[in-house]
Amino acid sequence: MGLRASEYFIQGSADDARNDPASFIEAGGKVFACGRDPYFSPWQDVLQLNAFDQGLRQAVIGTISSIADQCDGIRCDMSMLMLNNVFERTWGTRAGEKPVNDYWTTVIPAIKAGYPEFRFIAEAYWDLEWELQQQGFRLLL
Repeated sequence: MGLRASEYFIQGSADDARNDPASFIEAGGKVFACGRDPYFSPWQDVLQLNAFDQGLRQAVIGTISSIADQCDGIRCDMSMLMLNNVFERTWGTRAGEKPVNDYWTTVIPAIKAGYPEFRFIAEAYWDLEWELQQQGFRLLL
């Protein structure tokens, strides 16, 4: 299954879409949460992936492996939003149970196993750069 599988996204209800149309979008009979930084308005052109979903993590590993066949690295925009603690604070129970392993400590080593020189470049804020580096992102000098 590709990244279009609806279970890979944070979902809402019809009430969410009706009461907060800036944060939730109805598509194909389902309601999805818009992506967001918890300190700003939602991005209405982005659906929120569920960083806690194991199926999503495996699909992302497959997608990035395909990318790694073609180039040397990727930039991960707003990478700190996928950290377990940040994701849990932002989405609460909508995301389900917080996994033991962080999103990036699942994804990055899986890619590095097949592509040891592949680079992950993080866009990061809130002084979380060090934490992301510990999870496998490279420091750019």
